[in-house]
Amino acid sequence: AARVASTAKGLFEENISDALTLSAVGQLVVQNMISNLAMFAWMVPARRLFSPRDAGEPKGQSSVFCVVGSGPSLDQSAADIVRYQDRMWVIAVDSAILPLIERGVVPDLAVLLDPRVEEAEHVESLPPDVTSQISWVVPTSLHPAVLRLLERGLLFVYAGDHPLDGWLTKKFGEAGSLAGGGSVILPAFDLARRMGATDIIMAG
Repeated sequence: AARVASTAKGLFEENISDALTLSAVGQLVVQNMISNLAMFAWMVPARRLFSPRDAGEPKGQSSVFCVVGSGPSLDQSAADIVRYQDRMWVIAVDSAILPLIERGVVPDLAVLLDPRVEEAEHVESLPPDVTSQISWVVPTSLHPAVLRLLERGLLFVYAGDHPLDGWLTKKFGEAGSLAGGGSVILPAFDLARRMGATDIIMAG
């Protein structure tokens, strides 16, 4: 009985801890959205990426996308990404950007999600000349410290599933929504799908 009680207590404390964490993150999301209000006026809606691409653009004719995470399998896929990077669109999640660059691949687009200020580490670790070569697809809830590190003309903002996103859409116009769910790989995959991908390769 004592063992069961101890196990139940541990599970309860774990669930409470998770709930408190979610609550803290939820509060941060709202704070970030409020802080970012002035920036939404000049950020480009992500929905503009959803429209048919200009065939004159580099890779404009390609409908093959590679969505890259930073998992262990990236080491196995890296050589193929390097080899075929000119024939496909490369979308990287935050933690995969630097590993790709170290292997000689500058992603076409980078998708961010985490509302915490620690997300800035993924940008600050990049060579200064690289950030201006990437289109950044960011949520309305991105920490303002991260936004300040990125160039205006390269920022595409997307809406998530937070209730405030609905209000922001009415205030500033439709940004374009991407799938959420807690993992940054989900909006990255959804972005490829909405950009018209016929083939999506998952790496990392």
